[in-house]
Amino acid sequence: MSTVAERIPTGVKGLDELIEGGLIPGRVYLITGPPGSGKTTLACNFFWKGLEEEKKEHTFHSFISPKKLLKI
Repeated sequence: MSTVAERIPTGVKGLDELIEGGLIPGRVYLITGPPGSGKTTLACNFFWKGLEEEKKEHTFHSFISPKKLLKI
C-alpha cells in the first residue's frame, strides 16, 4: 500500500503540475541556475504563498542583499 505525500504548492501553477502538486514537507530543496533564470522569483512566490496561507514552517535563505530582494 502506498501513500501520497502531502504537498506544499510553490505558487507557480505550471511547476506545481510538473511536480505533482508542490514540494514535499520536511525536505531540503536547493534551487540552482544561471542569473535571471527565476530562482529568487520562485523562492519569493513560495515564501509569500506560505504567508498567505499562514504556514509558519518556511525558511528562506538568499545571497541577494535585502535591498535588491525588496525590488523583486
